[in-house]
Amino acid sequence: YLEEGIVRAEAAGLTRDHLVVDPGFGFGKTVEHNLEMLRRLGEFRCLGCAVMIGTSRKSTIGILLDDAPPEERLEGTAATVALAVAAGADLVRVHDVEEMARVARIADAVVRGGRGGEGAASAAARLRTQVGARESLSRTDSQPRPVDG
Repeated sequence: YLEEGIVRAEAAGLTRDHLVVDPGFGFGKTVEHNLEMLRRLGEFRCLGCAVMIGTSRKSTIGILLDDAPPEERLEGTAATVALAVAAGADLVRVHDVEEMARVARIADAVVRGGRGGEGAASAAARLRTQVGARESLSRTDSQPRPVDG
């Protein structure tokens, strides 16, 4: 399914370095499916595109935290963000931008090397945290900026 979408995008003139694959954490999947997807996220890199995942406050996290409501899923989101970065995610969609940008920056420094600050800037520059469809895009190495659209 994802490969078919990539082929259609390429036929329209886009190159893989301009595409992002999001396997759809939570969309019609069981808790077990979501956990397996997170464990195997790095396998999506074989498609030759950036990999993005949006686990923020999802019901899977709520279920694993004894039915915690969305506003009480920060720690679960942080765990999934760190694991996604470790598994090769280039982008993460989240609600709590500031907190998750810090989590992603530290996870990236551990996994890809660097000190989590200037030393990891080149690797951290690949991580982006998106809030909503049109609100803001916060790079882990810069201030939030508007999203066109």
